[in-house]
Amino acid sequence: MIMLKLFKNAKVGAKLYIAFGIVLAFLILITVFSSTAFLSVRGMVSQFYSNTFKSVELADEIDLKLQESCKDLLQAITETDATLTDKYLSEAQTALGTIGTDLEELEKVYLGDKGVLETIKSECAEAQSFFADFTAKAKANDAAGAYAVYTSRLMPSLETVITAVDSIQSHVDLEAKDEYTHIGIRVDLTILILSVLGILAVIFAAFTAYYVTKLISKGLKQVQTAAENMTSVDYVIEPNPEKHKQYRFYYEKYKQ
Repeated sequence: MIMLKLFKNAKVGAKLYIAFGIVLAFLILITVFSSTAFLSVRGMVSQFYSNTFKSVELADEIDLKLQESCKDLLQAITETDATLTDKYLSEAQTALGTIGTDLEELEKVYLGDKGVLETIKSECAEAQSFFADFTAKAKANDAAGAYAVYTSRLMPSLETVITAVDSIQSHVDLEAKDEYTHIGIRVDLTILILSVLGILAVIFAAFTAYYVTKLISKGLKQVQTAAENMTSVDYVIEPNPEKHKQYRFYYEKYKQ
């Protein structure tokens, strides 16, 4: 109330400075808030792509390589052509070998249970230890022996790895959905707050323009009225002789 009273009693120039200062403060507030908010959103998006999204990609890549490995191993068992058998075995070994590289990258960005990654590493190493025996039997066209090694030694390890990868995929998928939803909420909230601040700034600017214009118009009208009153005064007035005699009489008495 005191501030409002001081504002009302201030000069027009001071009121203009105060009003436009407040509008400028609104604009600065909007600029600072929008910059801070969008930098925050940018950081969240960057975090999403560098960690969560990368985890999703790597988990999917490992899952795909496991499926390709299992397919190539089974084809190597049933294939009688030595060249194709070597091809399938080479592709299976390459896929299993590059899983280790993917795991190292996943370990850097995965925010879930790291113990699952250790399980995958150990089971992949175990599968690799049986790979030489499987390869020898597959190249010798010993389908029964190769299949026995596959079902009793390779497959249990690979199934454990597949289960672990599935749990990672479920975790990172859920994490990705949560982060994506959170980013969407932050963006919507930022837009809402900026819209409210913008509307308030426009309303205040319109009110200030109206109020200041009204003050200036009122002052100009007062000046105009005063000027009109000055021009309407009749300066040519005939003196009243009777009143002059009365004033003269009292004046003479006062002098005596």
